[in-house]
Amino acid sequence: MFAPSTLIIVILCYMTLLFGIAHWSEKQVREQGLTLHPLVYALAFNVYSTSWAFYGAVGFATSAGLMFMAFDSGAIFGLMFALLIMRKMIRLKENFRITSIADLLSTRYDRSLGLAVVVTLIFLIGILPYIALQLKAVITTFALLTTDIQLAPDALQQRFIGGLVVVLMILFTVMFGVRRLDPTERHQGMMTALAVESLLKLMALLAIGFFVTFILYDGTDDLFSRLQPDQQQRLFSFSVDQPATVWLTSFLLGMMSVYLLPRQFHIAVVENSNEKHLPWLMAVMPLYAGLNKLFVLPLAAAGLVMALPLDQADSFVLLIPQRSGNEMLTLLVFIGGFSAATAMVIVSTMTLATMSTNYLLLPLLETFRPVAFLRRYLLQCRWVAVVLILLCSYLFSIILGQSQMLVALGSMSFVAISQLTPVMLGALYWPRGNRAGAFIGLSLGFLVWGYTLMLPALINLGWFSPSLLSEGPAAISWLRPQALFGLDGLPAVTHSLFCSLSLNLLGYLIGSFCFPASDSERSLALQFVRVQSTREAAESARPSGLREYIALAPKLIEAKTLLSIYLNPVKTAEVLNQLLEDLQIRHKKRLSMIELVEFHWMVEKVLAGSIGAAAAHHALETHIRYSEREAIELKIVYDHILSELQCTPEETAHFSGQRHRGNGDNKPDIERERQHQSEILQLQHRIDELEDKLDLERDRVFQQRIELQRLKTQKASLIEQLQAQHDKQQQDRWQ
Repeated sequence: MFAPSTLIIVILCYMTLLFGIAHWSEKQVREQGLTLHPLVYALAFNVYSTSWAFYGAVGFATSAGLMFMAFDSGAIFGLMFALLIMRKMIRLKENFRITSIADLLSTRYDRSLGLAVVVTLIFLIGILPYIALQLKAVITTFALLTTDIQLAPDALQQRFIGGLVVVLMILFTVMFGVRRLDPTERHQGMMTALAVESLLKLMALLAIGFFVTFILYDGTDDLFSRLQPDQQQRLFSFSVDQPATVWLTSFLLGMMSVYLLPRQFHIAVVENSNEKHLPWLMAVMPLYAGLNKLFVLPLAAAGLVMALPLDQADSFVLLIPQRSGNEMLTLLVFIGGFSAATAMVIVSTMTLATMSTNYLLLPLLETFRPVAFLRRYLLQCRWVAVVLILLCSYLFSIILGQSQMLVALGSMSFVAISQLTPVMLGALYWPRGNRAGAFIGLSLGFLVWGYTLMLPALINLGWFSPSLLSEGPAAISWLRPQALFGLDGLPAVTHSLFCSLSLNLLGYLIGSFCFPASDSERSLALQFVRVQSTREAAESARPSGLREYIALAPKLIEAKTLLSIYLNPVKTAEVLNQLLEDLQIRHKKRLSMIELVEFHWMVEKVLAGSIGAAAAHHALETHIRYSEREAIELKIVYDHILSELQCTPEETAHFSGQRHRGNGDNKPDIERERQHQSEILQLQHRIDELEDKLDLERDRVFQQRIELQRLKTQKASLIEQLQAQHDKQQQDRWQ
């Protein structure tokens, strides 16, 4: 046993060490101007390995045997497609300044704020149980180390421990993850801290595994030979009903989780500095997962041999060194489990707080004028969101966590997040998918998840009548939550996953086919499907040369007014100065139309980093105005782009004259109308392609200007160095 004060001091020292590592890393990166090594990026991605993997895998193995490998097998298999899926996400992040999965989906589906709200709510409801899982793991292990194993921990003490852990998590999350307003600014220090945590929790698992296998026992043969025959049978088989079905379910959930969990998206996509780092991630993650699970079976066997309580199987990893009297190893394992939990909580809470403020709070601030002043305090609002998310998760762990094993609690979250699979794949690869289909699919899938998985959990807690499970609502048997549409006999998670995803996909397809997409949504769909890297986009070029007649000063005032709504005055001035410098228009009095469009585009990208892409686009449409002459000039730019489509004069004249052409006879010419419709669709397709090309060209021009500015700065620095060297030589010569 440890005194509670001892563990608190250990935790505080560990957090202080991590904060020091993060601060040192940021300082090194800032002073040297370098990006982090790709190995740090790859190790940080293993925030994927939470307390579920650290503690729950051993507990799962004691009851389900080899089934514990299914989830990680699916994750490793899913990561094999990272160059197809994750690379496209990274390119979209660079082109659209994406901050989260909700941001990506809302941008793709016509910059829909409503869809962003739906996705954010799904994440909040789906991820809260998983954050509760981490808090429950930390609280439980803290209680185990501070109370006698034979005694149940005092309820009041558990509440105190829980409140203390939540406070520490809040401080940790704010210090590491929510120190800046713009989440697209890479958190180099946080990434380094996460990489260190990944190494520490792996080292802890390997240390306890080696201790049990080769010090407590004489290798695996000696350890496994001490098991009872029924224990051996259970440990080395798939000891569940319908093993093939359960394996496939866990495999699919693991495969989807590496792309759809908010923390994985943030680490792999938002924090990525170069898409060439993906192979590192693809190589390191499977190796890490394999080492993480290397001693699961020996640890489960040791817990059974030592006759530890089976209801504490999730804590075997911690109880074994404690029972063996090895206090240093016990502390190492506790810190390893604490690292596994805190890493997940930090990143998940950070991403949820960002989505909540951008898509739940900000629309309310825009609507209700008395609280509109809070738009300047979005960072502080995110801190409040962190507090609320962690407090709600803690409440969830108290209410529901006591009736669930760690793995079951985690599976509930993974099935909820899997509802994003159809709309995400459609966003990346199917241009026909649209906002209506996404709304219908997500709504159906999430409602079915709640009905088939969350409702039974609440019934088991006594919140609703058990007759709903056995008879169904109004005694309609085919509406029973765990036997929906007569699908009886399936495991609960499998049943929920199959029903929810099937209706989700069906709703997405029907909505996309039955409801037409707008022109802007079709353009965005093509940009998403055909997204290019910055280097590939730079290979295409367009001529410019529009006249400079637009006064810069009024446009600066307009942009300053817009930015000041969401940013404080100092940040607004800093952003505008940086934009003027990057676009090289500081000393100009007048701009061309293409320069004005680039300026507005960059203002939108800056806002997108703070309030999300969809909200930023809406803000620009609301507050930015073009004069009549500017609108005409903008149309000329698009007409110039149309010429790059290589449309013949006859095609252009035909397209322009369709609405003015009359019908010579009274009988409708169906064949001619079909031909006209086909030609119009072809021209619209070409226009969409050119709009895509224009967006990519904007990014290319901006990158070129940034590079030019960097070369000018480098040139000035070299001149200063040469001058200093020349002066020194002259001074030495005179001496």
